[in-house]
Amino acid sequence: MTIHDYLEEAILLLTVSSVVARFQVVKKREIETDGYLRVRGELVDEGFLEISMYCQYVEDAAHLAGYRFHWQD
Repeated sequence: MTIHDYLEEAILLLTVSSVVARFQVVKKREIETDGYLRVRGELVDEGFLEISMYCQYVEDAAHLAGYRFHWQD
């Protein structure tokens, strides 16, 4: 899986999630060796969620190297 595919899959999972009412991509950066995604969203229970994730391409596949999230109800 490429970095592009990895980040697009993360966005797709948010799109089809039954607990996410809406979200926006705040920042997305990708190159061949690594990528970064930052998303803000509103949950169906009116909670707030912000997620940042960093991934790296290692041994022919993209892997999550780090993440942070903030959830507020």
